[in-house]
Amino acid sequence: MKNSVKNIFLMASIFFVVVSCQNQKNKDTSNTTSSKPEVAIERPSLDKTEDSIIIRDQNKAALEKVMKTKEKITNEATQAILETQNAIKLLSKNDAVDAINKLENVKTQIEKVTNKYPNLDLIPVDINVRSNDLISDINTVKQITKDAESALKKGHLQEARKLLSGLSSEMDITIVNIPVGIYPKEIDKAIHLIGLNKFDEAKSLLISTINELVTVQEVLPIPILKAEAMLNEAAQRYLEDRTQNKKVVINLLDNAKYQLEFAKALGYGNQDKVFTELDNEIKNLKKSVGSKTDSKDLFTKVKSKLKNFKEKTF
Repeated sequence: MKNSVKNIFLMASIFFVVVSCQNQKNKDTSNTTSSKPEVAIERPSLDKTEDSIIIRDQNKAALEKVMKTKEKITNEATQAILETQNAIKLLSKNDAVDAINKLENVKTQIEKVTNKYPNLDLIPVDINVRSNDLISDINTVKQITKDAESALKKGHLQEARKLLSGLSSEMDITIVNIPVGIYPKEIDKAIHLIGLNKFDEAKSLLISTINELVTVQEVLPIPILKAEAMLNEAAQRYLEDRTQNKKVVINLLDNAKYQLEFAKALGYGNQDKVFTELDNEIKNLKKSVGSKTDSKDLFTKVKSKLKNFKEKTF
């Protein structure tokens, strides 16, 4: 963080910005393609009611992460940042006594948080979530990727960059943290400098300390979130009435399979072999559901594998 964080720590804020990207008719990409992918992969249809359920459930992963982090964003942590900023203002007025009092309070606030969360190396003070749900399909993504590769081979780096810039479908969670091992030590150094009447040096140190708060970013690929939500919904429908809901269950499995293929096309998971394993297991699960064989154990197995893959990917 190089910009001033003044005023942003008054309270933790969560922003959801949904950015819709154009499909294969997008003006920026349609003119660069002339050939079609060798194998067209069609997206399965999804009932509107089911779609709304999937959207609700896919957001749970991000919301759970946000809420767990938000629980640790304490008044003490935000107060520590505010008091550091106040100390800087006081040093600008050469008010050494009040500046030291503010900084001593900073140390007290941080100590309260570390006592509450003794295992934390980073104390969160702010969180921001940005969501970019790509509206496209596998065929388009593959074609754009090929065009970008072709541009790179020709040395057209900016053209390739422009082509690839929209190929993401993810929730980006950015967390701003106080580094427990560093921040209090820097505060002590500043107090020492003030005691030596080196106000400008102390102020510069405090500004540098605030600007170097630790920013951690986590990426949650939306297609994998959707696949997990679809698989969970399929399992629930299957348990409710495997005969009556057979078509719905198979359709949800087809959609889960497609979302995993979409995630792979976008490069999430680094082409992990688990994609192939999940693809095969979902195919076997579909056959089991279609043949009226008891599929509960298969559902459990596939759900567990996808959950583990999601956690590893995130």
